[in-house]
Amino acid sequence: MAKWVIEGSLVGPPPDRADPPSISEPFLTEDGARHFALLLTKKGYAIAVQAEDGQGRVRTIAGAELLRWLNS
Repeated sequence: MAKWVIEGSLVGPPPDRADPPSISEPFLTEDGARHFALLLTKKGYAIAVQAEDGQGRVRTIAGAELLRWLNS
């Protein structure tokens, strides 16, 4: 079962498409999720992270909290 899910979408569509590409990838480890999230941000994707909190609840990390998580 995935503990982390990275959701990303390009901010604007590429010239040959009407809709911006989006991606959703599950990860078992926080380290793997963080590295993938950094890769997507370097490629111009806006991202959000869904993380399981250890009690079965899922929370979304975005905005300033996301920046802190990426830099941790």
